[in-house]
Amino acid sequence: MKSESRDLKQGDLVKIDLGAHVDGFIAIVGHSVVVGEDEVTGRKAEAVLAAYKGIQAAYRLLKPGHTNSLVT
Repeated sequence: MKSESRDLKQGDLVKIDLGAHVDGFIAIVGHSVVVGEDEVTGRKAEAVLAAYKGIQAAYRLLKPGHTNSLVT
């Protein structure tokens, strides 16, 4: 996999993901941000809102008896 270097510009929509695996336990977090913007509108706002609603739906499926494939 080739890594590319890119400069971030004002208004870019960026997804930041971080994962760790320690002693058999896995933790993953992610956050979407728009570079240098206090207020986001239009398609970028719709993309961030869709990601938020998607994770909220997944959270509601996290319960005993549900499988990973059901949640994802």
